This record gives sequence, structure tokens and C-alpha cells, in this order.
Amino acid sequence: MFLSKISLIDWKNFCRDICAIHFVNNLQKVGGPGHIVEIDESAFGKRKYNRGRLVKTQWEFDGVDIITRQCFLVEIEKRISFKDN
Repeated sequence: MFLSKISLIDWKNFCRDICAIHFVNNLQKVGGPGHIVEIDESAFGKRKYNRGRLVKTQWEFDGVDIITRQCFLVEIEKRISFKDN
């Protein structure tokens, strides 16, 4: 069975949209009393070794409850750098 590149891209986008709708409609709180949540800041879309096409870097906060392994990912709309004066 052969699928065209366009068909595969459409299928990937469809699956991504279904997952996004599920997670938006089924929000859960992470953490709580007695739980530890590890939080990190990540950049997505950055080029490695100055190779490849230039893409906009997207910053995200993510966290994982180390007991339940529940996690979250939040887009940072505008990242501001705080520097010591």
C-alpha cells in the first residue's frame, strides 16, 4: 500500500488535532499536598549547529509530578529575560 506524502501529512495533522482536542477538553490538575512537581523551561524549534532552515523558537514550561507521573506543557507567549543590574 502506497500513500502520497500529502496524504501522510494530512493524517499526521488529523491525529495531532485529535490529541490536542482531547487534552484541552480533559484538563487535570498536577500535584497537590505531599506531591513534588519538577518544572522546566524548554525551547522547541531551535537550529542545531546553525544548520537547517531558520524557524521561530517556541518556549514552553513543562512539569512532571514525580509520584503520579502526570505532566503538563504550557506555551510561553512572550519570554522576558531578567538581567541583574
